[in-house]
Amino acid sequence: MLITHSYQNLLDKVKFLVSHQAFQDHPIAATTQIFVWQALKLVHRSPTIQIHRASRMQLSPGKRIGIHGYIYIFRDDFEPAVRCAIDRYVSPGMTCYDIGANIGLWTLRIQEIVGRSGQGLCV
Repeated sequence: MLITHSYQNLLDKVKFLVSHQAFQDHPIAATTQIFVWQALKLVHRSPTIQIHRASRMQLSPGKRIGIHGYIYIFRDDFEPAVRCAIDRYVSPGMTCYDIGANIGLWTLRIQEIVGRSGQGLCV
């Protein structure tokens, strides 16, 4: 059976998603969030997602298409070592650089910790 490259790419992404520890820890919640995400995209709406569990900050991921946008579902659980390092080493008033920040999910976490007297900079 011939599998197209794009179909195989999708299968690989789905395998990654369901094999991720965060998905395995909370499969029903993650599946529900994926369903809601897809339903909102069908009606051309974008969900607003709380950035981190203990955060007041929210993010609207826009019109992200495909499974790569599902990183928002895992947020705190996707890179637990990064979250732990930020929580341990960042404190109010500091200036921190998030080098290679991409869209800045961790920069937002840093900014929330450093507060108004500090700076969380996305590079």
